[in-house]
Amino acid sequence: MREIFDRLEERFESLDSKTLMMIYALVFLLALFLFYFFSYEPLEQQLQSKSQKLQHLIQKARKLSKTSIVQKIKREQNEIAQLNLDIEQLKTQRFQLMQQLQQKHYQLMMPKNFYAFLTDFLSKSVIYGVDLQKIDFNPTVKKFVAKLYIVQEMELTGSGRFLDIVKLLRYAESNRLLFRISSLHIELSDEYPTFHATLQFFGDRL
Repeated sequence: MREIFDRLEERFESLDSKTLMMIYALVFLLALFLFYFFSYEPLEQQLQSKSQKLQHLIQKARKLSKTSIVQKIKREQNEIAQLNLDIEQLKTQRFQLMQQLQQKHYQLMMPKNFYAFLTDFLSKSVIYGVDLQKIDFNPTVKKFVAKLYIVQEMELTGSGRFLDIVKLLRYAESNRLLFRISSLHIELSDEYPTFHATLQFFGDRL
C-alpha cells in the first residue's frame, strides 16, 4: 500500500503545471458539486416549501377576510331592506287609517262626545239586558300611529246573554267616536256569561 502511494505521489509530482491546474479545478468543482447536492439543495427545497406554504396561508387569510366582509355587508343590506319594508308597511297602515277617518268621518275623543258616547252606551246596556258591574277609566297618552294617540282606556266587567253582549259591543262600534276594542274575554257559566273588555279611545294629546 505504501508503494502505491509513493508511485502516485511520484506521478503527481511529474505532472506539468497545466495538468495540475486542471486537476485542482476538477477537485474544486467536485467539492462544490458535493456541497450543492448534499447541503445547499436540501435547504433550497425546504425554503421553497416553506415559502409556498406561507403564500398559501396568506391567500387563505385574504379569502377568509374577504368572505367575512362580504357576509357582513350582506347582513347589513338585509337589515336595511327589512327596515325599509317595515317603514313602508307603517306608511301603508297610516294611509289606510287616514282614509278610514276621511271616509267614515270618525270623531276624535273629546270630553263632550265621550260623555255622550258613555250615556248612550249605558242606556243601550239596559235595553239589551247586559249588567255592567264595573267600569274603570284610565286616562293615558300612548302614541298609536301618525298623529293619533290612545288618550283613554275604559275597562268593562259585566254579565248577560252571549248574543246580548255581542249586540252591545257591536252597537258601540257603530258610534262615530274613534275607538277600538283591544281585548275581550267571555267566560261561560251555568247562568249568564261574564265578560271583560278593554276599549281604547283615540284623540290628540290631552
